[in-house]
Amino acid sequence: MGRMTPGAATELLRFAGCTLDARRGVLTAPDGTMTTLRPKTTELAVFLFRNSQRVVSRTEILDAVWPSLFVTDDNVTQCVTELRKALREAAPILRTLPRRGYVMEAETASPTLHALVGAPSTAATEATAAAPHAASMRLLDEGWSAVWRPGPTRETRLEARTLFERAIALDPRNAYALFAAALAYANQIHAGGSLNPEADLQTAAGLAERALAIDPTNSGCHAAMGAVRRLQRRNEEALFHFERAVALDPVAHPSRANAGFTLLLLGRGEEGLGPVLAALAAAPNARPFLLAWHTYAGLIELHTGAGDQGVAHLRAGLNADFLVRGPERMLYLAAALWRSGDDGSGRILVQEVAKRSPGVTLSGFAARPLSDHPNYLRQFAAVLDALAAAGLRG
Repeated sequence: MGRMTPGAATELLRFAGCTLDARRGVLTAPDGTMTTLRPKTTELAVFLFRNSQRVVSRTEILDAVWPSLFVTDDNVTQCVTELRKALREAAPILRTLPRRGYVMEAETASPTLHALVGAPSTAATEATAAAPHAASMRLLDEGWSAVWRPGPTRETRLEARTLFERAIALDPRNAYALFAAALAYANQIHAGGSLNPEADLQTAAGLAERALAIDPTNSGCHAAMGAVRRLQRRNEEALFHFERAVALDPVAHPSRANAGFTLLLLGRGEEGLGPVLAALAAAPNARPFLLAWHTYAGLIELHTGAGDQGVAHLRAGLNADFLVRGPERMLYLAAALWRSGDDGSGRILVQEVAKRSPGVTLSGFAARPLSDHPNYLRQFAAVLDALAAAGLRG
C-alpha cells in the first residue's frame, strides 16, 4: 500500500461496529464514543484495516506509515496503544503476535461517504466542512493556551504539540495548526528534548512547507519555515522568512528576535542586536520566549564585544531550556564574565562547570559552534580564548 495521509482519504471505513473517518482522523467506537486520532495513528489504522485478516510486521508498518524516516519501534507501540484505546470494547480485534507483528481480525467495508448517507445538499456539505474546521480551531486555541500556561516548559510543549496535531487531523488544511505544530517540533529540537532530531526536523519541514503552500501571506507560516531553515543551517533562507514574517505582521516579536539572532549566525551580529532588544522592549512579559531572547542578546553582545559582553542578558537567560545545553550556557556566561574584566567570577564558573559536568571540555565546546559562517567562527574563537584563559581544559 502506498503512503497515505489522513487528508488524502475520501472514504469511511467500517469494521466490527466501528467507523473510521480517515479524512478527519476520527474513529467512532461501537458505543458511539468519538476519538480524534493523531495523524500517524490514523495512517496506521487505515493500513491495518486495509490489510485486515493478515499479519503485518513492524517493518511493513514502518515502511508504510513512516517512509524514508528513521523512527524506532516505540513509535509503532505508541500508535497501537492509542488505536486500541479509541476502539474501546472493540480493542480485541487488534491482536499482537509476539515477534511477528499485528493482525486486525475484522472484515472491513469501505463504502464512500455518498454511498453511506446519500448525496448531501450544498448547505449540508458546507456545514459538514465547517464543523471540523471550527473544532480544529478550538484545539489550536487549547494548544496555544498550553504554550502560555505557567509550568514545566517541556511538559507544556509536548501537550501543545499533541493538541496542534489533533487540530491538523480534523482539518488538514488549517495553516495555523500546521505552522504551530512545525514550531512545536522545531522548539523541541532546539531545547534538546527530541529523541530523534533528524526525523523530527523532517516532520517540522513537511508541516512548514504545507502551511506556507496553503497560506503564503501568513506571518506564522514564515516564522515556522524560518525556524526549520535555521535548524538546517540554511541561515540566509531563515533570515528571509523571519524578516518576511515581521513585514507581514509588525507585532511578530518572536520573528523579530529570531531575525536578529540569525544575523549573528551570518556573522552580522552588530546588525542583529537591535531587533532582539526591540523584541524584549516591546514584549517584556512574553513568558515562553523571554529567556531565549535574553540568551540571543547575550550571545550577540559576547561575540561582538558590545555592552557588558553579554553578562546581564546571559544571566537573565541562564535557566532557559533552549538553544544550548545547561553547561554550555554557563560557559558562555563564564566567557562573558572573563571578557568583561571579572576574571575571578569567570574562573569560578568554569570550575563549577568542570565539577558538575566533568565531560565538558574546551575541545568539545569548540566542536559545537552555533554557525559555520567564517565571520561568526572568528568571533567564536575569541570566546574560546576567554574560556581557555579562565581555565577550561581538554
